Amino acid sequence: MSQAYELRPSRRDLIWLNLGSVGLALVGVMVALVVRGTLWPGTTTVGVVEIVLVLVTTVTLAVMHEAIHGVAMIAVGIRPRFGLTRFGGSVPALYTTAKEPGTTVTVREFALICLAPIVLLNLVVLCALVFCPAGGWLVIPGAVHLAGCVGDLWLWRQARRQPVGSRFEDLVDGLRIHPEPALR
Repeated sequence: MSQAYELRPSRRDLIWLNLGSVGLALVGVMVALVVRGTLWPGTTTVGVVEIVLVLVTTVTLAVMHEAIHGVAMIAVGIRPRFGLTRFGGSVPALYTTAKEPGTTVTVREFALICLAPIVLLNLVVLCALVFCPAGGWLVIPGAVHLAGCVGDLWLWRQARRQPVGSRFEDLVDGLRIHPEPALR
């Protein structure tokens, strides 16, 4: 029987994740600017109210992101647990994981759990940018959300690279792989 093993981002991975995060944020802002033509709708100045609005919206998107992970977990029969951690020992991050340690999922279930918030929230932000007159307020929060998706994308990439038939256990700071037992 193959032994389970864990994957956590290395220092090098964290550097690439941070660079990728900045890149995704810039892509998000550029796409939003193309769609909206402005960062601050209806105003030429940015004050405290605008900054607070952007911060509250950004935090709301982060909470919604984790809630969607939780709904995806429930959809595959897992009770979720939510919390706050320091990703890579430095960057504060919200997380969603299984309430019961040792809970594993298939690669398809893991794809749903990992990718659902990325697809759903970015689609909602894009639709708001295109169709909602006040959607311009989502430019910065949407770009920050997109940047924050790099951790989920890293986890999904790691899962896709594992042997066929492996099962996956989401950890607060990484992924535990349970390889399929070899046939005798």
